[in-house]
Amino acid sequence: MDKLSLERELDLFLKNNTIIQLVKALHIPDDSDTLTKDRPSIVFGHSLSSMEIFELEKSVKKAENAETLEEFVQSMFEKKQASHKDLQDAGISKEYWHKLVRGKIKQPSKAKLLCIAIALKLNLEETEKLLRKAGYSLARDVSVFESIIGFFIEKGIYCITTIDEYLVNYNQPTLFSIE
Repeated sequence: MDKLSLERELDLFLKNNTIIQLVKALHIPDDSDTLTKDRPSIVFGHSLSSMEIFELEKSVKKAENAETLEEFVQSMFEKKQASHKDLQDAGISKEYWHKLVRGKIKQPSKAKLLCIAIALKLNLEETEKLLRKAGYSLARDVSVFESIIGFFIEKGIYCITTIDEYLVNYNQPTLFSIE
């Protein structure tokens, strides 16, 4: 794809908030969708409402089955056969990476997670799952930076130089500059 076509396509992608539509089309279930709704409640003689019981069951189920953010990024790193150089090229230092996979970073930024998605060459579904592990989504509160990253992920373009060039064109921080 030539540069002019890519520019036009990116402009349209941003203008139409296409990233939100693409993420919603993935139909990734929320944690609440994994509960068995027909499971009988085992709590009797309590003062909790049925909604409170449902929320409690949802929390317990999530805790029992949830892969942590740390486990997810480590498994993606191995699955994608990424290297620390790939991470460094996207602005993720070895120190930051090791802190992340050891659970020392409690709430990484959405932008930093998108840098990791680029470094690991995650597809859109994998990227959305990564973001959800940290409580984010590309379908909510999407910035221009996030939409641009989503565009390149959707296109399967992971060249840092190319992505940074377009980020600069839209007055956004480059991947390497994300704190």
